[in-house]
Amino acid sequence: MADAGVAAVASLPAAVPAALPPLDLTGVETAAEHAAEAFEALNAATDPASPDRDRLLVAWYKRLARLGEELVRLETSAADSGRPLSPTPAPAADLIDSICVSEAAVADLDRLGGMWLTSQKRQADGVSLVVTLGPSRQVGPYWSTRAMVSGAELDGTDRTMAIISRLAPPTDMGERVVVSGVMFDGDAIWAADMRPIVPPPSSDTEQE
Repeated sequence: MADAGVAAVASLPAAVPAALPPLDLTGVETAAEHAAEAFEALNAATDPASPDRDRLLVAWYKRLARLGEELVRLETSAADSGRPLSPTPAPAADLIDSICVSEAAVADLDRLGGMWLTSQKRQADGVSLVVTLGPSRQVGPYWSTRAMVSGAELDGTDRTMAIISRLAPPTDMGERVVVSGVMFDGDAIWAADMRPIVPPPSSDTEQE
């Protein structure tokens, strides 16, 4: 009789774990939409000497910083529930890609990122930075990468920072990338997204 009971239990179908609900992308999608709107407004300001352009630059950067915060929040939520977040949601990826292929946008972001790091009025932890990658190593499930931010010290010299990420850097040491994430402290960033900057065409390419 006992053997029959064991056999009956063994024949029961294994319990199927309940499917996890989809991740809530609302925060990232809204932040990406607002940052894209600010980018469009900036591109429409054709006069580089206009005071309005400075205002538009600040608005654009603040929205990019907000997007960095939302990307980290979403990545953390995914990891906590056992669902690694890959790839970056399309609205954010498309926006950052459009920056990476624009020489003018990269130059603006490079300058704004350095100013954001040294700002005494910064009230948010989100960042969007142009960095040059240094050596990288894997530490358990994470990657630690040294990076340089051009002219980001108060005296105008370059600033060395540590970038911590779940994914390996997307390109080689010495290459430039756009980093989106949050500040840990003055010298460390948690990066939820790193995207290679497309170099401008060389003079040889232009002649061809």
